[in-house]
Amino acid sequence: SGPMAIYLISAEDGRFIKRIIQGERNSEFEELHILKPGITWSEDSKKVAFAAKSGKSDALFIVDLKSGKKTKHRLNMEGIFRPAWRPGTNEIAFIGNNGKSSDIYLFNLDSEKLTNLTKDWFTDDQISWIPDGSAILFISDRDNVLDTGVTNKPENHLFNQTDIYELNIDSGLINRITDTPFNEMYPCISNDSNYLAFISDKSGINNIYLYSDVQSTNYYQDPQVITNVLTGITQLSWNGDDTQLIFTGFFNKGYDIYTFDNPIQKVEENIQVSSAAWTLKYEEPDLLRNDELRKGKSFFSSDKYKNYIFSGFDATEESLTLPEIVELDTSAVYDSTGLFRTHLYKTRFTLDFAQAYYAFDTRYGGQGMAYFLFSDILGDHKLQLGTEMVVDLQRSDYFLLYRLLPYKIDWNFVFYHLAYQYSRFTSNNYLSDISLYQNIGSSISASKPLSRFNRIDGGLDFNHIIKSNITTIYDDYNQPYDEEISHISSFTTLIPSIKYTWDNALWSYTHPVEGFRYFLKYRTSPGINEKSLTFHSATMDGRKYFRLFNGVSFASRFFAGTNWGSDSQKFRLGGVPWLFSSDRYSERFYGGENAPSVEELYFSEYVMPLRGVQISNKFGQNVFLANLELRLPFLIYYFPALKYLGQINGVLFTDFGVTWDSEYPKFLDECNWESTANGNTKCDQISQQRTGWLMSYGFGPRFIFLGMPWQLDYAWQYNPHKGTISDRNWYLTIGLDF
Repeated sequence: SGPMAIYLISAEDGRFIKRIIQGERNSEFEELHILKPGITWSEDSKKVAFAAKSGKSDALFIVDLKSGKKTKHRLNMEGIFRPAWRPGTNEIAFIGNNGKSSDIYLFNLDSEKLTNLTKDWFTDDQISWIPDGSAILFISDRDNVLDTGVTNKPENHLFNQTDIYELNIDSGLINRITDTPFNEMYPCISNDSNYLAFISDKSGINNIYLYSDVQSTNYYQDPQVITNVLTGITQLSWNGDDTQLIFTGFFNKGYDIYTFDNPIQKVEENIQVSSAAWTLKYEEPDLLRNDELRKGKSFFSSDKYKNYIFSGFDATEESLTLPEIVELDTSAVYDSTGLFRTHLYKTRFTLDFAQAYYAFDTRYGGQGMAYFLFSDILGDHKLQLGTEMVVDLQRSDYFLLYRLLPYKIDWNFVFYHLAYQYSRFTSNNYLSDISLYQNIGSSISASKPLSRFNRIDGGLDFNHIIKSNITTIYDDYNQPYDEEISHISSFTTLIPSIKYTWDNALWSYTHPVEGFRYFLKYRTSPGINEKSLTFHSATMDGRKYFRLFNGVSFASRFFAGTNWGSDSQKFRLGGVPWLFSSDRYSERFYGGENAPSVEELYFSEYVMPLRGVQISNKFGQNVFLANLELRLPFLIYYFPALKYLGQINGVLFTDFGVTWDSEYPKFLDECNWESTANGNTKCDQISQQRTGWLMSYGFGPRFIFLGMPWQLDYAWQYNPHKGTISDRNWYLTIGLDF
């Protein structure tokens, strides 16, 4: 289904019996470690143990298969991998990372005692127990270092080769089992302790090898390969009676679980595996010192220059000059312990990205911007600069953003200037006056992730709002030659906000198909002076997605908000952001004889989508909006002639919402469904308040064109009281579905 989960399946026919854990859908089982997996059974086969990322760190989980009861042990470890239940006890060994090093640990479930068994510098991995529980098999890059507690890096140590080792629990002694130039992996010993199976890349491809008669000899004989696969093998283990080996292998674009019957009998077949072709062609490059490199070079060719005479120079005579031997000083690279020397990181910014682009907003019109991004090499610091193509300090948009990213909390600091101009017009002609609105502001915001699925955002916005009037000055010939900007009003606001977000939605193509996401947000303007606004706003947005069948899914969204205070703002319900549309430009919004208010421009919240009606159709201090969509493939197959479109999906939708101030508009009152005056005095009073209900339905295709997701919606406004349906409206826009 997409997210990782732990299942119980039948070893006889591969039938899925039950799902034990669903991972990657909440913070409790945030990640199931697919790169370092490990599931282990208790000796009575009633419980399983596994490790998972859970909230702030990894945790060890014990699950009772019958009752489903889960027990979590948080062991103060950043990483817990590959747990292995010790036979005959209630102890579990695992690979643990404490933030400084990775070691083998042993955890007692009864006493909750945690013991570090290796305490060293090396990388130990892929542990398994011998049947009597006295020792652990593991792989390591420790070479011949068989002591634990080694905290310093050995000189000239190789990291890319692993062998098999055995760690005795009581004595703490380590015994090296393999000593080859190849990589050995996943050692596991049979239940009768007589056969040691492991995986090796001796041939260039991972195959299974077997040590025989382990108990009858004091040393391990030469292993025998028992498989010859081309795609590799990983994650090896025995079944309960040693008649099968279980492993995972790659087949048909994915990994599957396989059983290998009677592996011990394969020893007698004496299988021979040829080396992979790539190993025969590969040559390890030799590292040469300068003097060795010079010896290998031929500076002169006797054949090429045999007919030339060089005055005073004979290349055939031996030179008495001895080659200079240069010893490289590594003290600047390594310290006395053999570790690399550390140096303080110096931040240096370079230009990462620059572009010019044009953006269109249905509410505010078009805008051309130049955009520059600078960052340091680690990405800890980012600078973003944006400005309009034509720079005017009063009439252009521009911003400077600095992002501080080296910590868990991401910080953003921004200074910006936003300017909007509105040319007033009447039904006859444009007026010469232009209303200019300026927002000179700065903002500090922070985002802290609580887990993979949820986070908290906080911010503080400082805004200085200026409203001015631009008057065109004409000469004696009635030709414009200058403009005069006159100040009308200004005020300052300080708006703190906080937002909580949860999101575990799974995406497919251009829309989510499964999961849930929502946010809760609160913002306020406390009124820092007499001219400041004083208001509070709380909003909630919840979205739920249901995967149905064959690419069909259902999506629902519910938005609610309320404003209060002496300067409480309005929610503006209706419409959808569009690039092209059948809607006419609204005189009320796009200017008209009365320019829009400052509050409408900067502090009102537009609630969308409600297709089939114009933007900002209803106003209110309170709002509710619902969107329901059935998403399905229109053309599920790819047509070569439509290579610029590809797969075409589509939606069937209905939108409905309501705004109100102090009195909630009744759903069954027909006056609450009127958008304009209709001659009814009572309904005219309600329509003038611009509160009430709206509803629409429609359909539309979704496709990718020129690398961008396009949406084409056909919508009809519907009045359930009158049963009337409006003319068809259409909207073409670029963007993803909610």
